[in-house]
Amino acid sequence: MNIFIRYQFSFHRFLILVRLYLIKRWREKERVGYTYLEGDVEWDEKATIKYPSLCFFAGFFAGLFGVGGGIVKGPLMLEMGVDPQVPSNLQSINLLPNNQPFRWHLQPQL
Repeated sequence: MNIFIRYQFSFHRFLILVRLYLIKRWREKERVGYTYLEGDVEWDEKATIKYPSLCFFAGFFAGLFGVGGGIVKGPLMLEMGVDPQVPSNLQSINLLPNNQPFRWHLQPQL
């Protein structure tokens, strides 16, 4: 079997396990009456399909048109109801690997 096909199967299994874990935690929180803070995301059955799908298509079209994924994912996270400081900080951290001195530091010294 091709290595690419094996990778796809294992990656899909991983995604399914993460979804099941998030739903299990959501159900436990519902059972004990957990109160969500403002900006928390409730990872229920609908959200575990909706948001990862939106992120996939956002990344696909961002790559297709040559724009940064943060331009698309920042507003998406705000739409999810996440506290505005989180997408702002996340976008700043995502820019770090594109920084030329940071890349130079990671290269092996010759």
